[in-house]
Amino acid sequence: MQISKIKVSICIRIIFSLAIYIGIGTACNKTISGDEPLGKKRQKAIYITTENNKLLALNPETGDKLVEYATKGYSSGVPVFYNRKIFLLTTQGFLYTIDPIEQKIIRETNIGKNSKNSLCVNDGYIFIAASDGLYAFDTTHVEKWFYSSVSSTSSPTYNDGNIYYSAGNTVFVVDASSGTLNWSTAMAGLDVASSVDVQNTLIYFGSDDNKMYAMNDNNTSKWVFTTNNKVQSSPLVYGGMCLFGSDDQYIYCVDTTSGLLRWKYKTKERVYSSPAVHELSNTILVGSYDFNVYALDFVTGDLKWKFPAGSIVKSSPIIVGQNAYFSAFDKYLYCIDAEFGNIRWKQLLEAKASSSPFADNIDEIVYPTISGESKY
Repeated sequence: MQISKIKVSICIRIIFSLAIYIGIGTACNKTISGDEPLGKKRQKAIYITTENNKLLALNPETGDKLVEYATKGYSSGVPVFYNRKIFLLTTQGFLYTIDPIEQKIIRETNIGKNSKNSLCVNDGYIFIAASDGLYAFDTTHVEKWFYSSVSSTSSPTYNDGNIYYSAGNTVFVVDASSGTLNWSTAMAGLDVASSVDVQNTLIYFGSDDNKMYAMNDNNTSKWVFTTNNKVQSSPLVYGGMCLFGSDDQYIYCVDTTSGLLRWKYKTKERVYSSPAVHELSNTILVGSYDFNVYALDFVTGDLKWKFPAGSIVKSSPIIVGQNAYFSAFDKYLYCIDAEFGNIRWKQLLEAKASSSPFADNIDEIVYPTISGESKY
């Protein structure tokens, strides 16, 4: 009898142990899901390159640094966001592809070409206006074609299958897929330093011969407007007006149809910066070498306010919502209210910024007018 009780007890223990084992196994199995893990998401960011060989990503609302990327050489042009990647070319001739989601450099290639100009990326190609002409690379950094010219003097602009860029006093229009020349014009008397803005059937560009040009996109002149010094500021074409700065210290607004002056505003130093527009308040923002960013009424040119930075403002501002961002030679990146000019924050950078900032606002990428990638 005692032996039977022992056998029953042993059986119960075995059954109980098996139940625990099966239960644990089942519970463990339930923690394993066949679903894919949630993917990482991009963060909203303001990007700026600095002369200590860095690309910085900053929080748009606070200015706090989110991440930094170390490069070989620095970028004096504006990097470009394309197909969820950032492309950047340095002064030492290194081309970079950066993944902002993984926050890492995924490709670094010494292409042996450098440029002070901004990149242009479209239709699967990276377009580089370099010292010996225009290059097209694919997004894996393989050269696809080359168009030879003298040293490029402006950032390339893409429009309707063509690349527009200047070299010396000549504007070239090159087929983006093949690299063949469609047409060129040597209308300007001196170098064309501003980016070429293409709007509908007209192209606009400034020149060191003190002029702003408007041309039909078939190599015929529309109008020419003369200032009193170099026009290195890239034009902003908006609402039937062409807006730009000049080394004669003025900000100009010219009618795009007639080429007649609508208004001009005098600063106290040269205006290299390109304008940006705050559409909600019809306000034009542009920087000056006199340390100020000016906010002007788009229709009248009247001064609404000006914001004093700590040094020269060569940077072209960008506007994202109610915020305007720009850098100055005092090594700060500034965020101010685009409508009223109040400071939101300023962030000390580790070095001077040679290029203007650009913004990843998730639903859109905002470029400065000078880059050739502006939505205007």
